[in-house]
Amino acid sequence: MVTVDNRGTAGIAPKANIVALKALDNEGKGRISNIIAALDWVLANRVQYNIRVVNMSLGAGVYESYNTDPLTVAAKRVV
Repeated sequence: MVTVDNRGTAGIAPKANIVALKALDNEGKGRISNIIAALDWVLANRVQYNIRVVNMSLGAGVYESYNTDPLTVAAKRVV
């Protein structure tokens, strides 16, 4: 069921809560280690905040196997 808020905006998940973590700077730049730290925070706090979905839109070079790439390994831990 889609509902409309008091501004006339409808959403697909009107009862969803968003936990926003900022791992990059204002230019969208940062270190992979900051993103991994954010994923670790999600893992540590998932029950407290009922986190069930993580959405990331990132671009980074791939220089090693997905079995050893630190960001991929961190993402697998969260899954």
